[in-house]
Order: sequence, then structure tokens, then C-alpha cells
Amino acid sequence: MPSLYEHAGREAGLHRLEAIFYASVLADPLLQPLFGAGKPEHVDHLTAFTAESFGGPDRFTKELGFDHLIAVNTRAPLIIAQEYARHRIALGGGGAIVNLSSRSSFTGFADHAAYCASKGALDAMTRVMANELGPHGIRVNCVNPAVTLTAMAVKAWSDPKKSIPMLARMPLGRFIEPDEVAEVVLFLLSDGAAMVTGVALPIDAGFGVT
Repeated sequence: MPSLYEHAGREAGLHRLEAIFYASVLADPLLQPLFGAGKPEHVDHLTAFTAESFGGPDRFTKELGFDHLIAVNTRAPLIIAQEYARHRIALGGGGAIVNLSSRSSFTGFADHAAYCASKGALDAMTRVMANELGPHGIRVNCVNPAVTLTAMAVKAWSDPKKSIPMLARMPLGRFIEPDEVAEVVLFLLSDGAAMVTGVALPIDAGFGVT
């Protein structure tokens, strides 16, 4: 039986990354395998993401509350990044963190106040971490995808009445595939991005220019 974070990693399409994943519940059973007994001694990179398995952001907010959404999308990445940074600094520094944010951090989508706020806070936190951890050789960035076709999103955006207006705002004319997000994350984790830190990088098929 796969663990929750392993399942979430597959759902997010990031299974190929050399990284640590966290799922959508901030709880000790997830944190302990990552940073407790049996953790890898030489983890070089960290990718933090949220598997949103409770429906759309408006439903999520109504059912679980603003505070829970902030805990999942903002507080959890902070806690995991802190643990990762302590580990890397103890080993002499160096490393990279990529937080998975959202196009929603830039755009005020109606009925998504809590979700947009949580991702905007994640972007701001990424910039602060880049500033604080840079002297230790740790780079911190985030990626900000628009609609990404995970299994959940395929169902959520299957109605043409919902998908066509969104696609009309994307000059490239289609939604994002999970592997296309993963490739950008891999680049930000790689030595090819050695001088890139503090960036919130849209992966949005051009949504931001319309």
C-alpha cells in the first residue's frame, strides 16, 4: 500500500524528481519519514508541493476553512523547508528548494480568496527563504502552474463550459501536462539554474500575457 505522500507524488506527476514530496495533510506521520528515522543522509534537493485532493479551492475553503488551507499550502512548505535547510547547513550547505505555487498567486480569481492568499504567501515566503538561505548556498524558487492535467484536474476541467473560457486566455491553446511542470522543476534544481533564486516562475501557456 503506497504512503499518502507517494500517492500524492504520482498524482502531481513529479515522480521522476530526485526530491522529497509532502502530501496534503500536515501531520507527524508524514514529517517523520522525511526528516526522522531512516531519512536519506544526503538529500540534495527538495521539491515541496501540495496535493489538493478535496475538490476545488472554493469547496476546500468552505469545508476545511481558511486556516487549514494556509496550513497546507503555506505552513507545511515552511516547516519542511526549515528542516531541509537545517540538514543541508549541517552538511556544509548547498542545495535547492522548489515550492509548487500556482498561477493563482498572481491573479485574483473570484471565489478563490483563501487559495490565492495561501499561494501568494508561499511566493513571498520563497523570496524570504532565498534571501536568508542564499549565504548558505541554498537556492529557493517556486513554480506557478496554471491548470495542470493531473487525474483530478482532468475531471475538474472536463466540462467545456468551464474549460473553454480558460483556454481562450492561453495563447498556447492547451492546459499544462504534469511532466511539463516536472521539467521546469528539474531545471530549477539543476546546476543549470545555479544563479537563479527567489523566482516565482509561471508555467501557464501564456495566461499571464492576455
